[in-house]
Amino acid sequence: MLHVRMSSPPVNAFSAAFFDDLHAVLASAGPEIGAVVISSTVERVFAAGGDIPFMARADEPTSENYVRRCQEVYGLLERPEVVSIMAIDGACLGGGLELSLAADIRIASPSSRLGLPEVSLGILAGGGAIHRLVRAVGQGVARDLLLTGEPISAKQAHMWGLVNRLAADPLAAALALAEKVGSFSPEAVGATKVLALSASTDEFEDGLRDELARWVEVRRGANAQEGLDAFAQRRAPRFERRHA
Repeated sequence: MLHVRMSSPPVNAFSAAFFDDLHAVLASAGPEIGAVVISSTVERVFAAGGDIPFMARADEPTSENYVRRCQEVYGLLERPEVVSIMAIDGACLGGGLELSLAADIRIASPSSRLGLPEVSLGILAGGGAIHRLVRAVGQGVARDLLLTGEPISAKQAHMWGLVNRLAADPLAAALALAEKVGSFSPEAVGATKVLALSASTDEFEDGLRDELARWVEVRRGANAQEGLDAFAQRRAPRFERRHA
């Protein structure tokens, strides 16, 4: 398991240097990691998003490269090698929510606030949030969040499906969950993640064919046999992890 702690007071603004560091850490997470947890060390703040002063003075090519970098970094969380989990405790706004939307699982404290205020600044969420949000919660909820720019409570986010779980201590809950899923067969987890991500855009019949093909591929592996044998023998499975 890899635990990434964001620590750039006062609000974990995503500067270019911040993205470079986060990109390097996430890119280094190979299949042996199993799961990655991202949290914040800044009190009452998960991440407030983009570096607004930087964006205000950047020229067009620089701004475009910055948003492209956002997309690259967030996309690293969707690689099949690892399960990504967000431990949200505090304000999760703009780019902070964009980062979270790329994760597999979002756990938040009841006091957290989540939102995408970009439209109120005359810009839009360009790091992938619009497409990921629509796919995660549907058009109605997505357009409410995107077009009003209003933050919502973690409780409301949970009701709308934007947050998967609420926890008084989201970091402890995220670490425990990462320990669990990180012990599963990497082949089964990776194939499942790939299929789940593509399910939003695939034609249904194409999806069924892909599921069958990947099921056959995973079943051929030693970990699948180990899991089935362990279940039959009423013992915990001992899955082997690949190494980069």
